[in-house]
Amino acid sequence: MTEEKNKQKGLFTDLFKWNISGKELQNQIENYDTLGFFSSSRKIATALMIFSAIITLIFAMVGWFPSEIWIDIVLILILASFVYKGQKWAMIVTMIYWTFSKGFQLVSGFSVENFSAGNIIMSILWWAIFMGVFWQAYQVERAHSLSTFIKEKNKQKIFNAKRLLFIIIGIIIISSLGYSGIKYYFLNNNGKNFNYYIEVSEIEPYLTGVVKIHCPSSGTSGSGSLWNLPDIGYVVITNGHVITEDICQISVMKSDNFTAIGLYEIDSNNKLGWNNQTDVAVVKFEETELKGLYGKYLQERYFIDNSVPKKELNYKISNLSKCPNVMPIGSPVVIVGYPAFALTEDKQYKQMTGLSVPQLLRAITNGIISAQDNSVVKFENLPYPNYFISAKMDSGSSGGVAFSKTKTGLCVLGIPTWITIGNYETQGVVQNIYNVMYVK
Repeated sequence: MTEEKNKQKGLFTDLFKWNISGKELQNQIENYDTLGFFSSSRKIATALMIFSAIITLIFAMVGWFPSEIWIDIVLILILASFVYKGQKWAMIVTMIYWTFSKGFQLVSGFSVENFSAGNIIMSILWWAIFMGVFWQAYQVERAHSLSTFIKEKNKQKIFNAKRLLFIIIGIIIISSLGYSGIKYYFLNNNGKNFNYYIEVSEIEPYLTGVVKIHCPSSGTSGSGSLWNLPDIGYVVITNGHVITEDICQISVMKSDNFTAIGLYEIDSNNKLGWNNQTDVAVVKFEETELKGLYGKYLQERYFIDNSVPKKELNYKISNLSKCPNVMPIGSPVVIVGYPAFALTEDKQYKQMTGLSVPQLLRAITNGIISAQDNSVVKFENLPYPNYFISAKMDSGSSGGVAFSKTKTGLCVLGIPTWITIGNYETQGVVQNIYNVMYVK
């Protein structure tokens, strides 16, 4: 029992021990192929590398690490396979990579905006544990390949292991600090030069893909966006509360905001969606027949003869990438829709007919993500937070589209849906596009 406890204690303390005794080194060499997974230095090193890859993958899946981290995961697993085979070069590369990685975390931890004593301590601790194991495995592999020298009473202590240890550590530390400093400089420099402002030219190609929805009987209106979805086809995605009647109409307006590309009818009886936790309606639509007096009114009202076939409409939003599933606070936001504050009089129609008719204009407002609403994760079983935004919203904005931006470019953030009212200010709420399209 005591021997077993000592063995377990030895395994734990060995994680913090870099040197390996001559007796243990000889045991590792003589039983190189038969030692168990928690007795062989190279196997312990391999196990730690796999453990690190698994933990990194889990953190990436929950959004704590950026999606690009998969490159590190693949690299660690490839190196682990060579370490298991006893390749000394793989152990050296692993030690250099691990020092670079933790060195960068250390430098980042001392930055003003990201300072965290816990991160600094953990980076040093994990570096020391892993490097001790890697170094022991490297010593064993050198000794194993030079076993003829080991048999001669371990002459020269395997080329003076202590001196070699200090030389390698010195090279690794100096090179890793240089690498970490350069990487930190360029990352911060790129962040400073990156334009987080969303230019009008970036969203212009998608504007005619945002439509106005009007339900005649109730007089309610809202916004929607055109999508071409696999296995479904051409649809409008909007909020469920926007579609209040069996038949509602959509107007697809040109860039001038007055002339229509086409008028279409939504079949509200056939609403689609991905889940019941979000306020979303996915509806198909058909061209409105412009016949009779009402048809003539619509032709004059929107200055069209016939609607463009729906297959020729702007579905570019479908091809735009989705933003990361959890966007950071402070990220830029642009809302496109037909809010009530953009209501005006259609002067062109009044000039032609003498009739005063209100006209909702497509409006663009910008702001930032003010907060993440994690209550939907805890209480509504949705996978990701929704967003509070500072961009102006009003009745009529519901169902439109919210864009954001990352270093890779413009992306779809979600659907503007609600407005929260404080004592003196309001904030819009955007449903995360990943919640909108969430399927259990």
